[in-house]
Amino acid sequence: MSRARTAITGTRWGGDDLGGLREGLQAALERGRGAVAKRGSPWKQRLAGLAAEVQRRPLLRQGLAAAERGNADAAFALLREATALRPEHTPTALAYWEVAVECERAEAAAEPMARLVQREASTGEKRAAIDHWMALMTQAPASVVDAGSLARMLPELKARLVAARDADERERARAWLVSALRQCLDPRAGGLTPGLALRVFEESRALEPEVARRAARVVLDSPDLHETKRSRVEALLAALDDPVPPAPDLPDPSFLPPLVVIEVAPVELSERALLLLETHSEQRTRVDFRAVEAISIAHVGTGQDAALVVDLVLQRSRRRAPRRVLRMREGSFDATAFDPNSADACQALGVLASELLERTHAIALPDDDGERSDPVPHFDDLEGYESEVLDGLRR
Repeated sequence: MSRARTAITGTRWGGDDLGGLREGLQAALERGRGAVAKRGSPWKQRLAGLAAEVQRRPLLRQGLAAAERGNADAAFALLREATALRPEHTPTALAYWEVAVECERAEAAAEPMARLVQREASTGEKRAAIDHWMALMTQAPASVVDAGSLARMLPELKARLVAARDADERERARAWLVSALRQCLDPRAGGLTPGLALRVFEESRALEPEVARRAARVVLDSPDLHETKRSRVEALLAALDDPVPPAPDLPDPSFLPPLVVIEVAPVELSERALLLLETHSEQRTRVDFRAVEAISIAHVGTGQDAALVVDLVLQRSRRRAPRRVLRMREGSFDATAFDPNSADACQALGVLASELLERTHAIALPDDDGERSDPVPHFDDLEGYESEVLDGLRR
């Protein structure tokens, strides 16, 4: 019988989710019930540890006993039946998975394992869900987990990438994160909504352009997509491959690089930089004041929809590259947190904009004399505002 190692480590059997199975294993070994395991089979050790948990479950108990005796075929049959009778019982699902992997029949236990991953993801046990999902993908790579469960695991997968200690660990963490993003788009998984596809697009732009393109197609195919979001996704999609052609001897004056506007909320203001949160992707971005070329301040909208808009126009690395704009909009965050003396959000955002102008030494727009216009100019809509104020920066 194969000794292929399962992807579930010994410590996972001792976690809180299995009710202290490590102690059960130790007790079993002390009672001499781990005689077979002592002959060098770690997977049998973990199965032996389940004995203390399953005295009232005959099929599971019989399956574990068969495994301890080395009768893998009987163990597999008994645990498969036990799993069918109690599909939501975690110890049964894990025991069935262990034996199936040992018998090189992981695909047979893939569905109960996928259900376990989904349960753990839905109840907030993200680390356990990720560990079991990795085991599932390693032993049965054709398996699928629903997109909603994968989306719940994304923050933890991103945290593992950030916490990676060396290049190899970072590459492994990146590969798993990309795999989760790619599987969210798998038609077999189900549960993919335009909102989730938009999140996959945002998360994968810097990691895997091919995944980002597929997610963008799902987003743009949605008939209910707001035109503002549609324009933003189209601009970001166009910028993925930097479609700007090499500058010819006589550049085409009609060509305008795309304007990429990203909605943000300020988080922290320091002496040299501004920490921002991208509204749609929930990613944090640190903007050095030296990277801000211009700051535009304007009222946009009519009636009750009018709001103060502050745009940070970033420098670009080369001429005719896409122009990136970080947009802070009144009402999308608590601006008074940056000006305790202001009870009005519009006034507080104006104070923050003035502070940013002073610290960045950026050009003030629509004026170009280094001072913010007073009163602040008004535009009926974003299209008119961007056409009059920002289009000139795209050249």
